[in-house]
Amino acid sequence: MAMYGKPEYWNERYRVSGSYDWLQTYSSLRYLLSVESLMATSKLKPLSSFPSHEKCRVLILGCGNSSFAFDMLKDGWKGHITNVDFSSTVIEQMKQKYMGYSDFMDFRCVDITQGLPFEDKTFDLIICKATFDCVLTSAASISSVKKVVQESSRVLKNGHGILFLVSYGNPDSRVVFLERDSDLSYYWGEVNIHTVARRSPSSTKNDYVYVCRKRLDDVPLLKSPHQVSSCQTSGKDKHNADASLKSSNTHVE
Repeated sequence: MAMYGKPEYWNERYRVSGSYDWLQTYSSLRYLLSVESLMATSKLKPLSSFPSHEKCRVLILGCGNSSFAFDMLKDGWKGHITNVDFSSTVIEQMKQKYMGYSDFMDFRCVDITQGLPFEDKTFDLIICKATFDCVLTSAASISSVKKVVQESSRVLKNGHGILFLVSYGNPDSRVVFLERDSDLSYYWGEVNIHTVARRSPSSTKNDYVYVCRKRLDDVPLLKSPHQVSSCQTSGKDKHNADASLKSSNTHVE
């Protein structure tokens, strides 16, 4: 699947393919995108409340030709939605398709592995749906995905900013990429993990939603290899948390 990390592959694919949502749709994730769900926490209290849909500034990484942003807009997310993708072909297609909605959302050609062209603390919510998995198929995948996490943290607002990461990878294979130097709290005050059934009725597999709330301050905490505790699990679907979840601020549902 190395071709997934190349814009040339996606440019050619988008020339002939119709609208498609990878992994999950907006309707299947809508309940997790409620303010109550996004700010649900067992320990940490945000410094600022999460904005209403009418005021929330959203960034979608790797938008492709999905209707996800438009579905959000129809559901009242009018604080502005910025969509980025490294395929110039799909960005031009989406600009034309939604040209009548430029007051509420825009589309930009951006390679997110090279950084995000936005000021610090610009967005309230970043949605990364299957794009993380795609980056992991590319050359220099480890450094690239770490750059995506670093930049996502940078452009999120303090106090309530959320990275909403949707992946087919379970926590054992994904949480490590949210860390820096084995420290999950370097970027994130808390990470809540939800298990979501695959949309295909014939599939018994699950997708995973990582709701990563940005830490409250800008200064990284001092790391301590001894400050490790086991994960708490809750909810109807439970995942056996591995010791790789090295933070008391990580919860699996």
